[in-house]
Amino acid sequence: MVTKSRFRGQYLLTDANIPKKFSNWESESITDEFDFYHSPDLQSSMVNKNGTRILCAGYIFDPLNPQQTNEQVLNKICGDITSGKNIFDVLSIFGGRYILFVDDGNNQLVIPDAGALRSILYGSFNGYSVVTSSTKLALTLFDTTIQTTPSKEKYIEQADYWIGTGTDDDRLSRVLANHFLDLADMSKSRMPHYPPSQKSPVPYSAEILSGSIEALACRFETPHIWLSGGLDSRTILSASKSVSDQCRYIVFDRPDVPEHDIEIPRRLCEKLGLNLTVVEPEPISDSFRYRLNNEFCSPRYSSAISNVEWYDDIEANVVPTTGIISEVARTYYEHPYKPFSPGLCIELSNIPDTDYSRQQLNRWIESAREYERKTNIDIFDLFYWEQKVSTWGARSARELDLVCDLAAPFSNRELLHTLLTTSRDRRRYPYTIYKGIIEECWSACLEEPINHLPNPTIKKSIEKYISEKSNHSLPYHIISNIYKKFRFTGPD
Repeated sequence: MVTKSRFRGQYLLTDANIPKKFSNWESESITDEFDFYHSPDLQSSMVNKNGTRILCAGYIFDPLNPQQTNEQVLNKICGDITSGKNIFDVLSIFGGRYILFVDDGNNQLVIPDAGALRSILYGSFNGYSVVTSSTKLALTLFDTTIQTTPSKEKYIEQADYWIGTGTDDDRLSRVLANHFLDLADMSKSRMPHYPPSQKSPVPYSAEILSGSIEALACRFETPHIWLSGGLDSRTILSASKSVSDQCRYIVFDRPDVPEHDIEIPRRLCEKLGLNLTVVEPEPISDSFRYRLNNEFCSPRYSSAISNVEWYDDIEANVVPTTGIISEVARTYYEHPYKPFSPGLCIELSNIPDTDYSRQQLNRWIESAREYERKTNIDIFDLFYWEQKVSTWGARSARELDLVCDLAAPFSNRELLHTLLTTSRDRRRYPYTIYKGIIEECWSACLEEPINHLPNPTIKKSIEKYISEKSNHSLPYHIISNIYKKFRFTGPD
């Protein structure tokens, strides 16, 4: 029997008749064939208007109208669709962490948020179709054990997250970010591209990010802004200005966290007049390990999981808010001379080099190249968005589901497309466009340096500068390799 405490925040859509298994869960019929089951902890909203039915699992918001509720947003989406607008064009502006089930009479689609942070895993068990957010949930439901190939087993033994569309079980596949699922034939496709607004990118991006955090403050009791010394959290911090009195600012002080990721937020929050909570989480407890084993086919026990367990004792309706997905637009992956290939993907993302990983990447690259030609979105950026965010990012979100939800203000297609249309020079180090957004939102947030090393010496400063430049500049890449080979050992 699935209980409320297990599979918190998860859902399952199926054409199987399973009333007893989910006696503690809520259920809704979304088509003549499919029933939707979800944990009571997962918000569900449905509207039916002019022959179009939309069910939202999770929360969705309009950053340009942050006061609107789920139902108001869904009614607007329904109205726009029935007036003839394309669903994917309509959805571009909306943020949140959600799955939408859309039935307009002609199509039955399952659409994730921009980062696919609420996973869509699909396949079949015992002849029944299944769409779910959790492999372990599906296995539990159908009273079956995991089935996987040796090549996948070899990969996941060495990796923290999946690559490509694979999951822990061969009967389920993953819908990547920037993709959707067609329920009619259980096939996935990449979302059609719609160019963003022609508004100036810096103020428009600032408006979307600020509105996103305002929306979170309307939906949750307290947004918890996770801080570090880095660029992504600084951008989120700046966007929280209008609701800073409703937010709580958090730093996790674990043994593996660098000193500057504690001290820089501490100094900055003091200057901004914000109260900073410094959390020293305990190591993962045995009871929490048991819960991880009970929820995941291949659980991980990294030190960051202690951040998740810290929320286990918090009963308030809070939402950890992070800068993940920002990396998509800030040229996180690139190389000064190597052509894009499965081998380079493996090198840059530090995943295991196995037959499975190369097979998945070869399959993805073929379609991604065509999409790059049509949209001018660089394949390096697309790799981070579709492969890293919807696997590594979604896994982090799924781990938080054990205790609370997650917010990622950068999970917004309009925002990502706006940033990705700007030149790579503005988006890479020294991150001109990001600093412009911070200046637009809350200029005082730039009074402390970003990613600043403690007690920097000339040697350390040179090393950092060369490292930042070497990703895209061939001369600096050569210098970096020479430096690593003949590292000098003189005094700092």
